[in-house]
Amino acid sequence: MYDTMVNEEELADREEEQPSHRKLVYQIVAALLVLGLIYIGGIRQALFYKRTPLGTPQDKLESVLHAETLTVPLKVFVFRNDGEFGSERASKNIEQIVRNASNIWAQADVELGAENVITLYESDDVMEAFFENPVLYSKTLEDYDPDSISVFFLKSLSKFNGINGIAFVGSNVIVVADITTTYDFRVLAHEIGHVLGLPHVDADKSRLMYTGADGTDITEGEILTVRKGALEF
Repeated sequence: MYDTMVNEEELADREEEQPSHRKLVYQIVAALLVLGLIYIGGIRQALFYKRTPLGTPQDKLESVLHAETLTVPLKVFVFRNDGEFGSERASKNIEQIVRNASNIWAQADVELGAENVITLYESDDVMEAFFENPVLYSKTLEDYDPDSISVFFLKSLSKFNGINGIAFVGSNVIVVADITTTYDFRVLAHEIGHVLGLPHVDADKSRLMYTGADGTDITEGEILTVRKGALEF
């Protein structure tokens, strides 16, 4: 009888310990998964995200329609600070990215016009607010022009899972990151395509509007849509 009671008590103690042991195991597994994701994310950042070297060429692409050239005006802003979001681009780099993006759009007889680069010294907190309502923020700027595409350059789009750029739906506001998985001028040209009315395409990496912005090709149908959008500026 005594042995039976002891065995039952030990069994009860073990049953009580099991949930806590399982909880500890779950916590360890969860911690390892988080560390693994951070590690993989760091490798992905190192392997796939690069700064486009200054001087990277983009030849002016041949016109498809040989139509009248339309100019799409840009207002170019660069966020500066020493935090997470402040861009490290030099003025020459920004001039190059606009010029190369314009050379891509030459196939649609569309050119990008940017008079100058406006530097914005803002905290990361202000930039976080910018992402919440980019149109409202843009309208507070002295150099804001509703008849231009507002292009913002910043260091990182990590809050959007490290994407290359964003065209905010229903607005003329776009953002391009310093470090991208493809040439940054293709990213700029791609996001401008969204503002001018083009959706993503998923099947052909040679297309400018492919999700990863890896290509430069634009179809005749896309050109007609873009030229219609360009006439609104």
